[in-house]
Amino acid sequence: MALSQSLQQAGPPVEQPEDFILQTRFYVALRRASGRVIDLVWFRQNQEYANAVLDFAESISDREVRDAARRLRYPEFFR
Repeated sequence: MALSQSLQQAGPPVEQPEDFILQTRFYVALRRASGRVIDLVWFRQNQEYANAVLDFAESISDREVRDAARRLRYPEFFR
């Protein structure tokens, strides 16, 4: 097996560019609404951290943040 094939199999699944755009918009909206800064790289890599951030975001009164959190948590309903 070629090295490039083994790296592709071992690596994380490839995300769509739209996912990264939505995550970035979420980051900006969350920072604007709450002043909280999150680690977006860790958010993308660690499901437990991402769920904790999304739980926090869904408790904020800012509608844009809540909507973005729901889109990230339930992407199958928004595609």
